Amino acid sequence: MSNCHDRGSTVLIREAELLSASNDFVYKYYHEKVHQSKNKFHSDMDEQVEANLLLKNDPFIDILLAQRCIFEDTIFKLFTKAVLSNNCSLKLACLSNEFVGEEGFAPSQFPGVLFGENNQQGACPNLLNWLKSTSEIEVELLFKNKAIDRRWLTSLLECENEFWAALGEPKQILAVRSLSQNPIIIEHEGEFEGDLSQYEKLFYTIWNLATKVPTTRSWAHALGWLLENVADSMVNYDCIEVAKRWMIVEASNNETEGLYLNVYETIRFHLYKNPIKYTYGKKLSNEEHFENLDRAYRACSYSKLNLTIDDLFLAYHKDGDFAVKYMLRNENIWMFDKTREALRDLCYKSDEKSLNPEFRGVDNFRSCHRLYQELHPTWFG
Repeated sequence: MSNCHDRGSTVLIREAELLSASNDFVYKYYHEKVHQSKNKFHSDMDEQVEANLLLKNDPFIDILLAQRCIFEDTIFKLFTKAVLSNNCSLKLACLSNEFVGEEGFAPSQFPGVLFGENNQQGACPNLLNWLKSTSEIEVELLFKNKAIDRRWLTSLLECENEFWAALGEPKQILAVRSLSQNPIIIEHEGEFEGDLSQYEKLFYTIWNLATKVPTTRSWAHALGWLLENVADSMVNYDCIEVAKRWMIVEASNNETEGLYLNVYETIRFHLYKNPIKYTYGKKLSNEEHFENLDRAYRACSYSKLNLTIDDLFLAYHKDGDFAVKYMLRNENIWMFDKTREALRDLCYKSDEKSLNPEFRGVDNFRSCHRLYQELHPTWFG
């Protein structure tokens, strides 16, 4: 152990306690403490404590620290051990660690820290080699992990660097699909210390993928999920023109029927959001939006525009249950009693006609009502 003079008494006492305690105690300590503020957690913890816990060479402690350690040197040692011993479970535990790096105020260096590297191009040969050979389940865990370095992620998604090339197309698609489930995308969770614009850079780069990735079904499926969950972002391209890249009709799918958008329509739906809300939305009447030949455009109009009661019935006359399905997503409708009641009436009308047995308008209305009432109680008086 290091010299007592170099470490505080609280840390030394905690270290002695953890090293002599049962695994259950250590487990409880890590599971409770990591949810507290970082300063409080670190007041009785330092890197040497975790290093000494590793010296116990206990598989349970190894797995626990792989998932919960906060010091970069700890996870580096554990990941190295996992690779050298071909311990798949330990590797996966390291890749799922959401807390590593919390001992400092610098941005996370995950996944570079797994290799003792700093995520910079040309300075991460081990990370680069791992990306070339890693398994699909490891890629999935990495890109679902909210500890991932946002700056590294932004650079990666520009699609013009050695890390992106190392993944290869199948794992690139998997990475994008997995990222759609990452809390930093879904909940905007975490902070960019010293650079509040980094989220904007990341989201901007994600939206730019629509201009770069191939227009295959696999890419459309993955990117569609990501664009569904990422925050809207202003872009420097014409969304209507880029949507034409994804104007692909599949022989096995009839794009003019059914309640659900196919994968290509889904991409176009998301690309239309900005122009409908900010550009064309101000130049065209709602009725003109409803006449667009692309039903993905119409779906976006139903879910994003400010609609009057007359607009709701006009949309229903145009697209029936399909229009109702997307108007149920329109927050502008739910904000006001009169449009909300009109939408409810359309849902009852939809069920009475029963043209699409798989669509239950009233049930969907009630589900959305509960959701919006929970999210925005002031809308409901």
